[in-house]
Amino acid sequence: MVRKRKKITAEELAKMMGISRVTVGAWENAGRIPSEAKIRMLAKVLEIPVNEISDLDPEKTISEIKLAPLASSISSVLTGDRAKNLNRQTYLISGIMGIIKELSDAKLLIGAMVSSLPSIFYIKGTDLKYITASEEFLKNLSLNKNYDVIGKTDYDFFPQNEAKINNAMDKEVIASGQSIIDKECYIPGNRKTRWGIMSKIPILDSEGRIEGVVGYFVDITERMKAEEKYDRIVNMSPNLICVSGMDGYLKFVNPAWEKLLGYTGEELLSKPVASFIHPDDIVRNNAERASLTRGNLTLNFENRYIHKNGSIRHFLWTAAPIPDEKLIYSIAIDITERMQAEEALRVHQVELEMQNEELRRAHVELEALRGRYFDLYELAPVGFCTLSEKGLIREANVKTAAMLGVNRGALVKQPFTRFILSEDQDIYYHKRKTLLATGKPQAWEMRMLHSDGSTFRAYLQAAPAQNKEFMITLNDISGIKKDE
Repeated sequence: MVRKRKKITAEELAKMMGISRVTVGAWENAGRIPSEAKIRMLAKVLEIPVNEISDLDPEKTISEIKLAPLASSISSVLTGDRAKNLNRQTYLISGIMGIIKELSDAKLLIGAMVSSLPSIFYIKGTDLKYITASEEFLKNLSLNKNYDVIGKTDYDFFPQNEAKINNAMDKEVIASGQSIIDKECYIPGNRKTRWGIMSKIPILDSEGRIEGVVGYFVDITERMKAEEKYDRIVNMSPNLICVSGMDGYLKFVNPAWEKLLGYTGEELLSKPVASFIHPDDIVRNNAERASLTRGNLTLNFENRYIHKNGSIRHFLWTAAPIPDEKLIYSIAIDITERMQAEEALRVHQVELEMQNEELRRAHVELEALRGRYFDLYELAPVGFCTLSEKGLIREANVKTAAMLGVNRGALVKQPFTRFILSEDQDIYYHKRKTLLATGKPQAWEMRMLHSDGSTFRAYLQAAPAQNKEFMITLNDISGIKKDE
């Protein structure tokens, strides 16, 4: 056996191939037959000719034809405005098919031409067999850039289900003559780990007859991951986050709006935002909005909203305009309890002023706390951290590091329990066990430890994330508990 002759273990081969040890065993015991792509990849890993382990022909070398300008033209068509470039794409591809009819070595010509394209790109004939493919297509399948795709079908490259789907879409394009443009889907051949924007365009000859189909994918995996992370943060935030238009209507609101004001998202988007603001604050609010439309930022702007049940909520806003999009991005924290506490304190001061020095000191401390509170707000007043299934810290924001008194980089891979008071760790274990068992968000209070040994009370909210991880938001509620 070649593997044993080269002194490679089954586990090492599986790792080099990106497959499981069980699959390697199934191949060697003839319990499963690998695809042609995997056979050629196996030959490459073992550094032997492919015909030494199969009846496949050695890979053919694509001729070194210099077609960089033409490849650049195709790339510009594919990466531009697809709707506007559809006709250009059709005529360009039709021209390529004209070359096929005129040159006996046209398949190698097209193969060299498209090999430098940055996208996963291929051309098929009406028989749904491959004519050529870009290097990115081959790279996506872990195939050599000189691998010859001519005459192959989707079933030679992809798992059966993916091959069936891709083949059916190409067949539909050839049968109907209608393009499929900018459809988001998984990129075939990646076990659903990569996401892309897919387009398929019919190839027409000079007389308008369908000669084949072009398919290409633009990889957007990293963008999708960033959007998912952003969505998790926005949806879990206890603060109001919104996007509003210059017309005075909300365009987007996060779930905190319904929790804090009682209105559904549909209700909030259906009326002008002024409909929900306290009547006495509308003039000030309009003036601040006018300032935003002129390109100015909003910092620490207070106003009042009316809850669906008629109660009043106080909010502190930060907002930034995007003039080119005619949109305003805003975030607000609920300061209702703080405002109520301040009002009660003011009444109490009127009654007890000059009678209680302790009360004066409390007032000074409260005002100092208020100043610090505003400063912290500018750096986001909520701690976020992601924990592994075993409770190790994967990520933590600046606020979390500040709350625990530890450098953010030093928090990574630390057990979260290190920062929980020993008497309260049972609470944490119970909530984590319930979260992992049910998948339902959990909320609780407990005491946590600062690096200097002091403790503080925290309100925690936990929700499941991907890969059995879970995300926790931390709010330091020591001040609230002290007021209570």
